[in-house]
Amino acid sequence: MFRALLALFPLCLASVLLSEDAPTVPDAKKQSPEAARYEEMRAILRAMEADLREVKEDNPDLKLIEAEMERWKKACLKGGLTTITFSPPRQVVGDCVQKFFPMHRFYLLSYEDHAVPGKEREVAIAIGLYVTLGLGPEGKLHWFHGSGNYEEFGLFLAAQKITIKSREDAIAVWRAYCEIHRRGLKEARVEHPAETTWYLGCTDADKMTWFYEVKTDAAGVVLTGVAGIRPR
Repeated sequence: MFRALLALFPLCLASVLLSEDAPTVPDAKKQSPEAARYEEMRAILRAMEADLREVKEDNPDLKLIEAEMERWKKACLKGGLTTITFSPPRQVVGDCVQKFFPMHRFYLLSYEDHAVPGKEREVAIAIGLYVTLGLGPEGKLHWFHGSGNYEEFGLFLAAQKITIKSREDAIAVWRAYCEIHRRGLKEARVEHPAETTWYLGCTDADKMTWFYEVKTDAAGVVLTGVAGIRPR
């Protein structure tokens, strides 16, 4: 549970930092360390928008994307308390996803949660929700959720037989994670605590360190991946 809550923190932070109502930041020359970090985070989050592209009407994937959005909406209605509204889909065109997964296309599906009329007092509404839909050869679908422990990314790496044999490989895989999941600092450090273990995207917050743990076999082929935390 704590991992899941921690995973939601960057998304909530992004929503605040990118909103028009976010507090103004003082002149750079007078910034405190906290204000400087705030401004740095704003720049990072805005840079993450640079590798998103509008999905045009003539995109051959559009009908399948819309069908999956409708299926997702119906699944959310099964609980009887909430429904969702999607924003227009956008394609993820980051350098790393194109390098590692040239046969796949990735689409960001952002949506808002709404209470079903008459159920407003019975449900808590979340904000800033999204999933990333991956389309592979022969129409195979892959879902990457915007919160949780992100095991599906590790399984996807394993299915594609991605290898990590060097620190440079690990950094590139981490950046692909950031592009697909729309979170994380691409410049966050990488650690290699054991021969078949990599900690990607190590980020310190208060007294804890967040990371994405990837396990490989002896040849460096990825087996699993999952978010983790540890005391600093």
